[in-house]
Amino acid sequence: MKKIFLAAALALFTAFSVGCVEKDLPDSSISSQQSSPSILQQRNRENPDIIGWLTIEGCEINNPLFHGEDNEEYLRVDENGNGNIWGCYFLDYINSTDGKKLNDQVNIIYGHSKGDDPEEKKFSKLKRYKDRDFAARHPNISLELLEGMTTWQIFAATDIPVSIDYIDPAPDREELGRTLEYMLDNSYVDFEVDVSTEDQILILSTCTSDEDVRFIIAAKLVK
Repeated sequence: MKKIFLAAALALFTAFSVGCVEKDLPDSSISSQQSSPSILQQRNRENPDIIGWLTIEGCEINNPLFHGEDNEEYLRVDENGNGNIWGCYFLDYINSTDGKKLNDQVNIIYGHSKGDDPEEKKFSKLKRYKDRDFAARHPNISLELLEGMTTWQIFAATDIPVSIDYIDPAPDREELGRTLEYMLDNSYVDFEVDVSTEDQILILSTCTSDEDVRFIIAAKLVK
């Protein structure tokens, strides 16, 4: 039996409403830049809310990661602050960062999606992880931070009811274990990755066609 102990708790209203797009509008916030330490540092100097660069191969995700004062700040604007229904990728405001690294055990990144179509924009493409072959080809998430590159190994891709609180940055271990167990038991794909309550966790969260359910990719820090 796998080691299965992980995160839960702390439900915020914006966490349960973020990530849904109803209108089919162009995504002007997709970045054409390739990340490098100099680019990230330059963008951070221009806007200190840019704390990282998120890259997921196969999902056309290669964009800055923002961290605002609340979960509304980057919900409906593009990377330049212009109104855009697709918004930006952003770290939950309750998560702690010193500007160089993620400080919490559980870290949540939000992005919009449209329905359940994996060919739509933004985090819609995360739903490609429902396919076993795709998941096998793309097992990791890259997150560049100001102190260097981090790699996160995916262990679950699952739908999760909003009634399960999975966004607590420092969850009780027992609660964490129950949530981890749910993620592993209900994952579309068996990633065959062990995870424990000692791991640092990254969760990418977006909406589904069911307003009471979110789709998440859960990964653990490996380097």
